[in-house]
Amino acid sequence: EQAYKFYDDFDSLDVEEVVSNLQKLISDGTLRESQVTTMFENMILVFTELEEYEKCHVCNQIKIKFHATI
Repeated sequence: EQAYKFYDDFDSLDVEEVVSNLQKLISDGTLRESQVTTMFENMILVFTELEEYEKCHVCNQIKIKFHATI
């Protein structure tokens, strides 16, 4: 349920925009890099188990791009 809530927050956003917003939240101390990584790993696991492969793909794209910018 929580994975869907988070996914809905960035489903319609561009991957670049999501990564930029995550970087801002890390810069201002709202989030830590480890929290972001854990969130995406958990979301990918949930969506894989539910065979929601498109959602899994989007989450994986964001995770990869996020790690490429750190």
